Amino acid sequence: MEIEIRRIPCANLLADVSAMGDAVDGNTIMIVGSAPCFPYGLIDPIEKLGALAEKKKLWLHVDACVGGYIAPFVRMNGGDVPPFDFEVPGVLSMSADLHKYGYCAKGASTVLFRSEELRSHMIFDCADWPGGRMVTPTLAGTRPGGAIAAAWAVMNFLGEEGYRAKHRQVTNAREAVEAGVARLGFRVLGRPQLGIVSFTHDEVDPFAVWGKLFERGWFTSLTTEPKGLHLMLSPFHESVTGTYLSDLEWALGEVKAGNEGKKREARYS
Repeated sequence: MEIEIRRIPCANLLADVSAMGDAVDGNTIMIVGSAPCFPYGLIDPIEKLGALAEKKKLWLHVDACVGGYIAPFVRMNGGDVPPFDFEVPGVLSMSADLHKYGYCAKGASTVLFRSEELRSHMIFDCADWPGGRMVTPTLAGTRPGGAIAAAWAVMNFLGEEGYRAKHRQVTNAREAVEAGVARLGFRVLGRPQLGIVSFTHDEVDPFAVWGKLFERGWFTSLTTEPKGLHLMLSPFHESVTGTYLSDLEWALGEVKAGNEGKKREARYS
């Protein structure tokens, strides 16, 4: 669509609102914040971004693909979740993936708008062909309905109480991991509040530790800036945090002893 994307370096792993403001000019149409970002599980200062958007008269989109279906329920459970959605006046749209913490199958997702008027800009409406008027919610045409029906069923089955219960398991797992890795000398990156936690080590190569964990069957993610281990936790993980931390301690000991083993490529998959 020939739209220029300006990527602004983060400050302390979060969106740098001041720098974003400095990058805005007369051609800027939108700014974006994350709730949370995937690498670190940290929620950008959406309230400050909202104030910037209102001041500059810009569209603020919140990428809540990871957090959209966990953050509200963590807050209901008493978690300290800052404003990130339409309670912030400047937020005009949000994206939230059902296949992540909505626990639905891939193939269905959501984008939300502050008003029906704003949503109308997304709709594809074309009558300039001999087949009659064609209207679809997005640029995509025919889509399978199975994933949408399945998502509807999952969400109605779980309901508010089901999501609260599952996400309590997720945050319990995250808190257990945070405490355990700190005890082993790792440093948690930022202050995660939802289901993602990343951590690094200042004395050993985290990628080497990750490689040793691979030998014990842990196929997890990484961060590259800084080098670190990355976990996106699910309800099931509450029952295996002890096993993970035990294996992490073993892997750390192996690396410290010089037994790093096979080098493995750091990649997102």
